[in-house]
Amino acid sequence: QQRDVIGFMLKETRRVGTVLCTLEEHNTLGSLSGPETVIPMYLADNVIHLRFVAAGSGVSRTVKIVKARSTRHSEVEHPYSILKGLGVVVKSGEVKEEITTQIPSTLKDELRPYAGRIPTSVYRRLHKALNELEDADFENLSVDEVLKYILMEYPPKKGDDKQ
Repeated sequence: QQRDVIGFMLKETRRVGTVLCTLEEHNTLGSLSGPETVIPMYLADNVIHLRFVAAGSGVSRTVKIVKARSTRHSEVEHPYSILKGLGVVVKSGEVKEEITTQIPSTLKDELRPYAGRIPTSVYRRLHKALNELEDADFENLSVDEVLKYILMEYPPKKGDDKQ
C-alpha cells in the first residue's frame, strides 16, 4: 500500500522535472533500514545521507551517497562543513580498503585434501561459508590456526596421513 502510494507520487512528480524529497530519521543513528526509509529509498533514483551528530563539545557532519543510479560515485562517508561565504565544503573520506579473499581461498585449497575424510555436509558448508568471507573477517587468525580448529572440531577419518 505505502509502496504503491509513494511510487505513484514519485512518478507524477517526475513529470515536473527534478524533485527533491527529504526524509528525517527517527530510528537508530545512521540506520537506514527502517520500514519508513527502505521503500522511499528503493523507489528514488538518488539517495544522499546527511548525518549530524552532536558529541560532547563538538559536532560531526558527514555525507554519503547511498545510491545514484547510472553514475559512478564515492562509496565512503565524507565529513563536510558549512562555511560562511563558501557554502558546503566536502572533505575527502577515508579510502575503503581493497576487499581481498586470499585467506578464504587458501583455506579452501588447504581443505581440499580432506574432502571425503570429513563429513561431506560439513565440507560443503565450510566451502559455502568460505565463499562469503573476506580476509578482514579473519582478523588476527592465520590460515594454519583456522585449519587446526576445523580439524579439531571435525577430525579426519582414520588412515589420514595429513596432520
